[in-house]
Amino acid sequence: MARIGILGAGAMGSYFGALLAIAGHAVALVDPDADRMEAISRDGLTLVQPSARRVVAVRAGSAPSLLDQAEFVIVQTKANDLETAIQSTGSHLGPTTAVAVLSNGLGCGEVASRWVKPEQLVYGATAAGAVLDGPAVVRETVIGNTYLGRWQSRADATLLRLSSTLDAAGITTVACDDVEPWIWTKLLVNVVFNAATSVAKVRNGALVETQAGRRLVEMLVGETSAVAAGRGIALTCEDPLAYVMGVGAKIAENESSMLQDLLRRRATEVDQINGGVVAEARRLGLPAPVNEALTHLVHLCEFGIGVP
Repeated sequence: MARIGILGAGAMGSYFGALLAIAGHAVALVDPDADRMEAISRDGLTLVQPSARRVVAVRAGSAPSLLDQAEFVIVQTKANDLETAIQSTGSHLGPTTAVAVLSNGLGCGEVASRWVKPEQLVYGATAAGAVLDGPAVVRETVIGNTYLGRWQSRADATLLRLSSTLDAAGITTVACDDVEPWIWTKLLVNVVFNAATSVAKVRNGALVETQAGRRLVEMLVGETSAVAAGRGIALTCEDPLAYVMGVGAKIAENESSMLQDLLRRRATEVDQINGGVVAEARRLGLPAPVNEALTHLVHLCEFGIGVP
């Protein structure tokens, strides 16, 4: 049994936390949403899967002190909340605690490295998916692999121990010497299905089921793939467009997390997703007009609903 903290207990944090708790680990969820944390503490965390519905008891609250003595801390906050969340952990991270950052977008490793020592920092991406069906109910939507690597170093015993812990809990995990190709491959999905659906107020399927949507997918995939190539990143899929369209078919009925943020009048992580591609393109001297336009459009949507 390991002591595991989950920092950011939205859909994905709750999903990982539920699976790890079912596997017998001591799990603590930490999230600023005090009402949700109270509901989980009172009612337990319910995990809904196609073949089962299980309720598991976990510790849950908003105090970073819940992370005390954790062997692993898995960070699954929104990218735009990442620095505030990690900074708040302060002295609650032990000297040997491994901190795994799984936030979406680019630059998350750099942000986390300001507050976490390199020898403790792990980062990566997950292709798994989940949604919240209630304050204390999380539903599995996509079964996908999780890819983890060390910050500025190769895979080591700490990374392998974390990977095997997740894997044994049903979170299929691959330890990588270089995790950047997986992060950029996940980014392809995020740049397509977040900003465009949030601006148009449509479910994910509209981008693969309509001519206008498919054309937008083609432009975003081509533009983002070119930036990845300019950086020397070899994407993990042979045909990026086919890969993204295939993912889109699987998540067609879902609302993107960015659309949910706008509907709930919350700031989005567009600057780390589409905006991250724009920033990298500028550094490389490459164009990224579609990603840039969508970044501005999402910010206009935020302004329209009064998000600071």
